[in-house]
Amino acid sequence: MDLQERRPHCHTACSSHVLETFFSIVTFVLLPAAVVVLVEGKDAYLLLFLGQLMLAVAVVEWSWLAFRIRQRFLLAITLHDDDILAAKQDTGELEQPIHEQQTQEQEDQLVLRREDPRESYTRQLNEFMRAKSFAIDPLAGRICGGRWYIAAFLLALLGAVVSVVLAYALECKKSASGWHVTVGAPVEAAFVSIFCSSLAPSATDAVVLIIYQICVLMAGMNAFMKLHVNFATSDTQIDPLFIILAGAIIIIVFRVVTSKAVMQSLLLVLCDVLGLVSIVSPLIAFADLVDQTTNQLRRNQLALFVLVVWAADVGDSLAKELQLHWPLAFKCCRPPLFKSEATTKDIEALLISLTCGAIMLAAVRLGFEGSDFSFVEMAVLFGAIAIGQWCRQWMALVRQMAKVSTSAFYFPVESRSCGVLDRMAVFLATIVVYYPYIKQHF
Repeated sequence: MDLQERRPHCHTACSSHVLETFFSIVTFVLLPAAVVVLVEGKDAYLLLFLGQLMLAVAVVEWSWLAFRIRQRFLLAITLHDDDILAAKQDTGELEQPIHEQQTQEQEDQLVLRREDPRESYTRQLNEFMRAKSFAIDPLAGRICGGRWYIAAFLLALLGAVVSVVLAYALECKKSASGWHVTVGAPVEAAFVSIFCSSLAPSATDAVVLIIYQICVLMAGMNAFMKLHVNFATSDTQIDPLFIILAGAIIIIVFRVVTSKAVMQSLLLVLCDVLGLVSIVSPLIAFADLVDQTTNQLRRNQLALFVLVVWAADVGDSLAKELQLHWPLAFKCCRPPLFKSEATTKDIEALLISLTCGAIMLAAVRLGFEGSDFSFVEMAVLFGAIAIGQWCRQWMALVRQMAKVSTSAFYFPVESRSCGVLDRMAVFLATIVVYYPYIKQHF
């Protein structure tokens, strides 16, 4: 079968159109609504549980994108080494030939390159960027007959049991209240992180994803105990910056020790630190806002932020649908401002996102008495929307480099349904803009 027609193993987990639609509804409608309800209902600490679940799915999506991008860069090095090896064989510099099968494969590759270099490179790239198994596959093959979901569930259950024991031993004797969070959050973090990291491309990638989860868990527990348990004093608080730096150092050392080549180690560290900065750090900042929701005004500000960002996301999706299905709706009213059609479409999506954000801001102002917004707050909100639009373009570039249409690796490659990371990316970028304002203002 042709390599371009063969679906990789990681993309065969889900192909149902109904499930894709349900997934879009959950990530696009239900999750933002749940965040607003929890914030306004004085249960913002429950966002720690929701955040850990979203993080576990988002980082495993990021691991697959990073894997495909790394493989794309490493292919050039592999081909270069093959050319050097072939040249040495032709000049007789190698006294002992390599295995016959490897030699035949190299000769086949050289023939393909001589016949059609572009087609040959595309075939090799598609094959090289595909992972043949999950991280859990070796264990699943030994104990569960190849059923990865059973092996992942058992491993995650074991991690949850260990977390229960540790949580009761370390926390319950010290905190008279809040045990449902100080015990439940580590248990949930252990279960979802181990289960989702089992779907990572390799075991080393799975370890990095668990480190991500530990960093967010520490930040969430830090904020919760300071607010609800009064256990952590100012002297015993862990600085969020220290959590990020410690996670980065552990990841760098781990990757350097476990990688085999210098270039591979460099790419691994680059992708892992980028995931730490772009995904984990904003969630740590959001967890730090949990202690800012103690009165009604602060809760309203955080709920307003979520609603405006959600409205801007709706506006961007609306713009994309109009540009795809009704392109004439824009041609009659837009001048040729830019030579690139893609740039023009990006500007149109930004304007529609800002318009939807402004409509939501006006609706909140008119619908709730006493909701008065300063010029600085509106500027911060609209600046966050603009940064979020740039983040969408950045995610599109990442997907283009990975040669996929969505971050959801469990959907077919040609799927247009956005993954959890695609949905979270905008929120993660905007929270970085809004976080300094709300911390300083309140």
